[in-house]
Amino acid sequence: MVIRFQERDGRRLFMRSYRNSKFYQPNKAFVLEKIIALVIYRISRFKYISLRLKYAGEIGDFSSFIFLHFGKVKLRLSREGIWRDIESQLQETVIFLEFGVASGYLTQWWLDPERLSLREIDFSYHGFDTFYGLPSQWRDFPVGTFSTDGLVPQINHDRLTFHVGLVENTFSDEFVRSINISSQLVIFFDLDLFEPTRFVYERIRALLSIGDVIYFDEARDKDEREILQEYVMRDFEVKPISASYSNIALLVTSKLINH
Repeated sequence: MVIRFQERDGRRLFMRSYRNSKFYQPNKAFVLEKIIALVIYRISRFKYISLRLKYAGEIGDFSSFIFLHFGKVKLRLSREGIWRDIESQLQETVIFLEFGVASGYLTQWWLDPERLSLREIDFSYHGFDTFYGLPSQWRDFPVGTFSTDGLVPQINHDRLTFHVGLVENTFSDEFVRSINISSQLVIFFDLDLFEPTRFVYERIRALLSIGDVIYFDEARDKDEREILQEYVMRDFEVKPISASYSNIALLVTSKLINH
């Protein structure tokens, strides 16, 4: 809608000036108006075209990264497809840890009453977020993007606990010690930023074991990719469960020696 308004306003301003000039020719005005509208529209699209090219480059780079390190991987068109693949990996006792809840879409997806896979297991679900959006700029998103104004998603489930605040405060030593290491861990990383993601990973890596699942929601971005490549893959052997153009889910298959 913004583009259309910009196009329309620009066209009107130009045509108003043109009609008041000595060059105005009524029989040619209609054709010229169409040409100017098209030019203004194309100019207004340059920013979006450049962003699309940038994203296309990132997607290509992410695809190359996957192929280089893992070979052939099951690809999905959406992250929901990856989540369904994670379902097939769930064990009898699971602790879900979601870092970066925002509006709660992922949380709601997993805790949907119709989710048959969760009816057959013993699980708890923990979501971590400030609910005030990004604490610092990430990519083209300014501080506060993804905020819910501090409102916790209205998801009623007796096995769900939200931990409100910065993960540096809420993902405490006390909480880490309370994690039952005999349970399978399913970890969702969607903090976007490098520092909080690294903080969480460094706290939890000692608890990771064979069969645990690690999901990165923005793996094509440099911040989460660095955590995956320079931290996770140096500590563990991991096998992709599946991936999409931006997301990837990994199964821990072994711990690397001397790490």
